[in-house]
Amino acid sequence: MQYKKGLRGYIAGQTSICELNEKTKRITYRGRDIETLAGKVPFEEVAYLLLGSRHASWFELNEFKIRVCTSFCSFGLGKWEKVAETLAALPPEAHSMELLRHIINAFAMYDDRRKPQDEAHDREIAIDLVGLMIYFVALVQRHKEGLSPLLIIPSDKGSLAANIFYLLGKKPSPLEVEVMDVLFTLYAEHEFNGSTFGGVRMAATLDTDIYSGMINGVGNLKGLRHGGANEATWGLIQSFADVVDVEDYLLKKIGETLEQKAGWKMPGFGHAVYKTGDARVPIIKDYIYRLSREKKNMIYFDICCKIEQAMLKAHRLYPLKKYPSFRWWFPNIDFWAAPVYYLMGIPHYLNTPLFAASRIAGWAAHWIECKYELKEKLIRPRAKYIGPKPQT
Repeated sequence: MQYKKGLRGYIAGQTSICELNEKTKRITYRGRDIETLAGKVPFEEVAYLLLGSRHASWFELNEFKIRVCTSFCSFGLGKWEKVAETLAALPPEAHSMELLRHIINAFAMYDDRRKPQDEAHDREIAIDLVGLMIYFVALVQRHKEGLSPLLIIPSDKGSLAANIFYLLGKKPSPLEVEVMDVLFTLYAEHEFNGSTFGGVRMAATLDTDIYSGMINGVGNLKGLRHGGANEATWGLIQSFADVVDVEDYLLKKIGETLEQKAGWKMPGFGHAVYKTGDARVPIIKDYIYRLSREKKNMIYFDICCKIEQAMLKAHRLYPLKKYPSFRWWFPNIDFWAAPVYYLMGIPHYLNTPLFAASRIAGWAAHWIECKYELKEKLIRPRAKYIGPKPQT
């Protein structure tokens, strides 16, 4: 049996949901390029596409949009009070993703539909979760800030992107709503990443319930080498605020590290699939520029540009053939998304929970595909044993 670290280069399964083409740097959802989706259609339509595998008519999309935007109202006050009681027992200083995981688990315990039944049953829960996740994120914020867990019901005439701000107690500009919507689209799905394959699809083959699969996804997304990189990246960007010459500082740091033959990895740079760039970066970078202009705050946009330019120069100075440990020279979406939340006045501890709220559509689509459409076999790889030899 063959073995390769990180299963790099191995095809672990089939999917019709998302294609990542690292050669052309194209990402497609059900055959539609993200460049034709992000900023062109609302996130609700993207979620419908991922879950429904076909284009929505105006009536279907409007019905779906109302459903997800009012999902909070579909469950009695008693259930939300029980969720609030569970949350109240948790320490506010806990990591936001741990709080989010407990909220989903508490909600699942009081949902009579939690037991596995059939595809239609799981699809209904999936649609509800697309809308409910922003409420769960708002509960995280309110708990960490010592506020009442009771939430105001937003209007069904809004959108998920607009309702996020509403639930967080903010009045967004039209551009802020548009940027949030675009971020949700860009983060909605990304093939067999760690949370989708290792968390959701693995669980789907074990015949557990859909909530368990989504909670697995949240747990994996917390990792610093996955969604948690978003928060780490913001810390990095902030650390450069007082650096006079970003390029000089970075080049010296990289040079010293490589000469010592130590591995170099910077949060927000590189990717396990892409080798030359992330197709999502040019899209969000344009929106960050516009948002920075609107806020009259170009500081962090300028810092990000300087870091990006310095890493590109370092790539030329330290070629991969001579310095194989320095392969992560291009920014990924986490690098450029990190300052967005800051510019919109959203606490940094909600960066990863908001990532989860957008990715729930992709996770649910993979759950349905793996469990019902492909009827995948139990995922059970083998291990290469490297321990001591059997004693005689």
